[in-house]
Amino acid sequence: MLKKTKAKRVKENPGTIGGFWKLADEAVSEYQKNIKSAKKKKDSLALLLELEAQVNASQIPDFVSENFITPYLTPEKDKVTVVFDGLDGKGFADWLILFDKEKKHLKLNTVSIVAYSKSLLGSDEDLAKLDKVENFTEFRLLSFKKELAKMPQQYHMFLALLKGVADATSICISDSKSPAAVKQDDHCAFYTTTLWAFKQFEEFYQKFQNRSIRADYYMIWHEGEWIEP
Repeated sequence: MLKKTKAKRVKENPGTIGGFWKLADEAVSEYQKNIKSAKKKKDSLALLLELEAQVNASQIPDFVSENFITPYLTPEKDKVTVVFDGLDGKGFADWLILFDKEKKHLKLNTVSIVAYSKSLLGSDEDLAKLDKVENFTEFRLLSFKKELAKMPQQYHMFLALLKGVADATSICISDSKSPAAVKQDDHCAFYTTTLWAFKQFEEFYQKFQNRSIRADYYMIWHEGEWIEP
């Protein structure tokens, strides 16, 4: 008779994209859950800081800098030093990236990156409540998020980084033919910067995987159909 044994939990490697993402997701959830308890928050914060130290010692920051940061932030293609460090005082700030142009040094905020990923999930219920014409910019954004949610969540990290770049450099893909372009509301701004981020990541994915990310994850999004209601 076979004895029942407890399955051993495989320890994730913070030096890999997948491993870091799983650990970050867990650590951020724990941090946010304990944020109102001084002692528990301190322990959760220590865990997050340890994780950031581990990922900073890996090749991930250089990979991120080379492919998603340096090409967009330094015209001379001078390398930008990237570190995961969102600490601001005794807690984490609310920005995605913080770039020091003179020092060519960029900080990534783990908590905000995970929060961005969460914001892309669970849009169906909210979408069902909206009228496409009356609430066009919000309807468009939630519809786009629904498609982005189809890709692995670890890829959301790269979208978050690129969106941070778009925010920091005021890059905006404007809907020039749309009334929404006149008034750039929060939904429109989030959509245009995230769409730009997705297109950059789409090019990266095609180059390194030699495949289409839209085809791989059945993502259906035709930007031209969403210029106006």
